[in-house]
Amino acid sequence: MVFPNHYLFDDIQRVLYQSWNPLNVRNFIDSYHAYESYVPVIYDMLVNTVSKGDIVSYLAHVEKQITGGAVISSPNQNRIHATVDRLVWVYEQIVRYYHIPTSQQPIDVKA
Repeated sequence: MVFPNHYLFDDIQRVLYQSWNPLNVRNFIDSYHAYESYVPVIYDMLVNTVSKGDIVSYLAHVEKQITGGAVISSPNQNRIHATVDRLVWVYEQIVRYYHIPTSQQPIDVKA
């Protein structure tokens, strides 16, 4: 499948920067690429239609690592879930827009 990955890569980066942002760098000049290293992993997760719960777990794990926190608070969990919802929505919009055929199951919305 030929996937317009540059659009999805850009959109994943934008969602991480605007919605996830555990380092709280959104208001700093030249900080847009702060989460760039996580984009390929999330891209693979979306394209391979892993569950939303797996993506949430990945972002929670990464957030714990980069913030040094042991426990993610409820508001932060809500932010992570909202970020994953947005990532899935972006992926689905790109698939629809480009009429990309997929034999894979849709992303599990239960998690």
